[in-house]
Amino acid sequence: MKSLNQKTIIAQLEKENHDLKAEIAQLKKSNNTNNSQVSDLYEDLKKKDKEIAELKNKLSRFPFELNNGERLLSVIFYYKDKNIYHSIICKNTDKFNRLEEKFYEQYPELSELELRYKINDKKIHRFKTLEENLIKNSDIINIEVLDY
Repeated sequence: MKSLNQKTIIAQLEKENHDLKAEIAQLKKSNNTNNSQVSDLYEDLKKKDKEIAELKNKLSRFPFELNNGERLLSVIFYYKDKNIYHSIICKNTDKFNRLEEKFYEQYPELSELELRYKINDKKIHRFKTLEENLIKNSDIINIEVLDY
């Protein structure tokens, strides 16, 4: 939600910039141009440009954009055989297979195995969201190797 507010502010500042540019252009065309007015407007425009750049920079720092009803979670993958504990930050609306991919990025050797994921001894459905799988913040996801 915070990023939505920042996006609104950015949009408002960009509109103000556009309006200031139009006003500067109009004043330049006018025969009664007051140089101090143009200078003041130009300074306002520079300040707004700087504010926009700072807000855009703040937005790009976060890898997540939260929409209404979304929350950030941290879940922990635990693989007993190799004593692996790996935390992943995600959203409650992410599908579990997305987390599985992130896990395999860190442990590619495990992607060759047939694994099952469980939470509280309940099987996790790969194509359901974390919320649908009843996975909450700080939950530990146990990894088991399937023997065939």
